[in-house]
Amino acid sequence: MKKLSYLLLILVLFVSMVFIANITKAQEESNTENNQENEEPETELDENEDNDSNLEEDDEVVVNRMRTRAGLLVRNQIQEILSEIKETRNQVKERNVEQKQLKKLSADMKKVSEAARNSINSFIAYGVDENTKRLGEGERAAVIHSFKEAFEKLPETEEELTDVIKISNGRWPGRMNERAENKAKERFREIYKRELRESNSHDMSAMKIMAYGLKQRAENRNLDSEKRGIEIFEDIFGHVPESTDDWNAMQAITYSGTTR
Repeated sequence: MKKLSYLLLILVLFVSMVFIANITKAQEESNTENNQENEEPETELDENEDNDSNLEEDDEVVVNRMRTRAGLLVRNQIQEILSEIKETRNQVKERNVEQKQLKKLSADMKKVSEAARNSINSFIAYGVDENTKRLGEGERAAVIHSFKEAFEKLPETEEELTDVIKISNGRWPGRMNERAENKAKERFREIYKRELRESNSHDMSAMKIMAYGLKQRAENRNLDSEKRGIEIFEDIFGHVPESTDDWNAMQAITYSGTTR
């Protein structure tokens, strides 16, 4: 009898221990789930903040590279640029640039130093990076003409040539010109029959293209779209684009994305 009681007692203790163990395990699992639910997740904002920081850093690197290339132009260290873009110097080509692409700017070219003339000539003849190389001689010359229209002078300094390279790559120049932008706003009203909305990125893009001649990157150019842009320009003004301002307006019509 005593032996039976002893066995029953052991059985009761065993069952109790198993029961307590199961309750403890269930509580631990419940606490784990609650902790996971309450744990603050990594937000998209945090991730974006990191990405934005990297983008800003990348942008700064790009602009510094443009500034470095402008410095090479100013110091007439053209061979370093040619090595990077895998081009060979061609003095016949350089003379042709003077005679063909800079003919209308001959009087202005006489007003600047020989170093500035060499910088401008080299930029038009070869470009300074893969994009400006692919744009072609005519488009590079158009950038110089647009700079002259916007700032009423040819680029001479490292800062000014940096702006030339920025414009060639579709970027706003570092310096702005109120006269050029007001003139572009007037042209904007002629084309779109309304006032420019500064809060609208497409409107601002159109104005900047017309003011400074910002170029579409070579890989993004669409000749069919440009052909249509010329047709729209002719419908509005009664003639095809002729002047630097006209061609910049056509570029704005084609690529800015703004509408009436």
